[in-house]
Amino acid sequence: MRKYSFYYSGIPVEYTLFRKDVKNINIRINRNGEIHVSAPKRALLKEVDSFVQKKGDWIIRTLAEMEQDSITKPDSNLYDGKILYLLGFGYRLVLEWADKNKFSFTEDSIIFSTPHIDDADRLKKIYMDFLITIAKDVFASVLDNVMALTGGEYCDEKPDISIKNMSTRWGSCNSELKKINLNLQLIKADEKCIEQVVLHELVHLKVGGHGEDFYAELDRFMPDWKERKNRLEKMYKDGI
Repeated sequence: MRKYSFYYSGIPVEYTLFRKDVKNINIRINRNGEIHVSAPKRALLKEVDSFVQKKGDWIIRTLAEMEQDSITKPDSNLYDGKILYLLGFGYRLVLEWADKNKFSFTEDSIIFSTPHIDDADRLKKIYMDFLITIAKDVFASVLDNVMALTGGEYCDEKPDISIKNMSTRWGSCNSELKKINLNLQLIKADEKCIEQVVLHELVHLKVGGHGEDFYAELDRFMPDWKERKNRLEKMYKDGI
């Protein structure tokens, strides 16, 4: 592992080179904006550097987009008045002191009563546990609906659901274990968006990859899946 740098249109670009047992040179930019390049052990440095410089325009654009996202990204704190999403609705958070944890709702608010009102980390942990409790029932119900929609075509028995707070994907599946993993963040979206992700993973239990045959199955059972996916990607983000 070693760092190298060059200038692209007057902008300094630094990358870390990893020598690996790979056939091709690959570039990855992580969430912190760090550029990681993996290259075959025998690849000449000038070949690697030339490859990275040719990707200069893509690198600069990607870094700029990431910076813009970080500016507009909702903050990750819970505080009185913050807007939180749940099942497609935006609720105003009301924090109030109480001798035990409790959540209640009004038409437009989530009332979070707790003795830990001044402990930011504890507040977030309690709230995430609250979301998991809701998600377990909602995701199970959505899975029932999507299995009914597909007539049980992709699995004979209802697959197990695992809920994880993932940062890079909405869901995943294990076709051998007949298990679906769903992102906890989905509970913030409307039910139709959740259905789209569940169908996606359900189809994957029998159809691997993202080829034409896979998308044909999505089109067959959910003609508006693209619209739902687009809404999911753009909305319901509250930073928590």
